[in-house]
Amino acid sequence: MPVQSDQRTLSLGSVGEDVQRLQNSLNTLDFGPIDEDGVFGESTKAAIKSYQSSRGLTADGIVGPETWARIFHNLG
Repeated sequence: MPVQSDQRTLSLGSVGEDVQRLQNSLNTLDFGPIDEDGVFGESTKAAIKSYQSSRGLTADGIVGPETWARIFHNLG
């Protein structure tokens, strides 16, 4: 499932299809398993912080343009 780098910023409490795409991407990149339920909860936050840390990004658990771009690149 491709991720666009112009996605909205996601953080704890965000909900929607873009959160579900993020969760699917994290599972695909082996940063799960996390439920692909479209709810940005603690497990999604932990997974994205782990992803950010592994890629040299600021591990703040917030998925902004830089994190989206890196995810998109890694799914290539």
